[in-house]
Amino acid sequence: MNIAAGRVPPHDLDAEAAVLSALLINEDAYYDVGGWLKASAFYSSANGAIYDAAIAVGARGGKIDAVTVCAHLRERGKLDSVGGTSYVGQLIDATPFSSNVVEHALIVASKSKLREMIAFYHRAAAEGYSVVDADVDAWLGDAMATQAKIASEGAEEVGTTMSAAVREAMDQWRNPSKSPTLGTGIAALDRAIGRLGQGHLIVIASHSGVGKSALACNVVSHVLIDEKVEQMPCGVLVFSLEMKSEEVIMRLACSRGRVDSNRIERDADGTGNDPPLSVDESRRFTVAANELLVQRLRIVDIVDITMPQIRAQARRVAAEFRREGTPLRLVVIDYAQMIGSGSGKRNGSREEEVAAIGREAKRMAGELCVPIILLSQLNNDARSEDLLSEADEAFVIHNPSVAERAGNGLGDYQPDMADNVEFRIWKCRSGPPCVVRALYWPTYTLFGDV
Repeated sequence: MNIAAGRVPPHDLDAEAAVLSALLINEDAYYDVGGWLKASAFYSSANGAIYDAAIAVGARGGKIDAVTVCAHLRERGKLDSVGGTSYVGQLIDATPFSSNVVEHALIVASKSKLREMIAFYHRAAAEGYSVVDADVDAWLGDAMATQAKIASEGAEEVGTTMSAAVREAMDQWRNPSKSPTLGTGIAALDRAIGRLGQGHLIVIASHSGVGKSALACNVVSHVLIDEKVEQMPCGVLVFSLEMKSEEVIMRLACSRGRVDSNRIERDADGTGNDPPLSVDESRRFTVAANELLVQRLRIVDIVDITMPQIRAQARRVAAEFRREGTPLRLVVIDYAQMIGSGSGKRNGSREEEVAAIGREAKRMAGELCVPIILLSQLNNDARSEDLLSEADEAFVIHNPSVAERAGNGLGDYQPDMADNVEFRIWKCRSGPPCVVRALYWPTYTLFGDV
């Protein structure tokens, strides 16, 4: 990185020399830092080249010392450029405490992060002047992702030890309320798919009018009100590409309060002749609506939104929820075929675009470390094969009663009569394909266990 305005970028040559000294005199130092510290973290290009040579010698099983490192550099014509054998020899005396190599390496890594972040902000400032309006969300999303990547670089140990994994598994078993997984509100479905796991993509597919949006709303209200992770309430983000946010809230309140949403909507627009809500129905609807008056539910109802825009907005909401103490725990996208291509024209078939949407949704689930529910409209082939390959869990909602009622009016719905539906599990990380039976009350847009 070039020196800007006469200021030297952050660095610590003493720490760099101490790391190299430890590598040259203590064979254990290779195992302490070789797995995570990168040669690019060194401010001095000579020190970086020497470190790279030492790691290369160790990687092929050789003994790391001044002779083997110099030989490696000499064979590649780099020995003179790093200061020759005299400089490598001087490094041996750089520190008398080779046991502190990890602490010294952390100093090198932290200075490297500072330099990288400063360079990133310089680039971002320059690029920001030429970003066009249509690309702002995508550019901001990429910038935030780059910043997060720089911040997390080398912050955690590589991999997970067996003891740590066992402790975590036993802790979750003894304390289910601390589990990072989330329930759907339907016990039989939770048993079949193993609940909603962090970083998982869950694809729910169905034909139109069967209840995929209703099921997603049921899961949202359950997670929002009934689920807690480590005793903390859950933040939920919904991308509703088909319904406006007011419709989503109405559906959430009506299903939770077991009130016929059609009656309320017809009363609101003056087209209904239904009797007014009873005192009990009014009370249930009011209680449910008040439960949803929380700041940790965010609904985005932008039409023709693209996946880069979805990712950018999800990152912003996740950051806001973290600051408010209610971490983002669930994202719902309703539905895949409504997501725009962003280019105004298609470079491939719509099937290829939907497959790309699935890949982007899976990547976003991993970045945010939350489950993402992606709804999908079934075509005549009765399968969403393009999304299935990317999903961790995928199932279709089958409701034969919808076909039986085809052509009938709303009056044929009985408020307390439920349809027998099936969740046909195609793909599941925690078990084999299977069929889960459940009940669905169309007038309440409510799912429940048999």
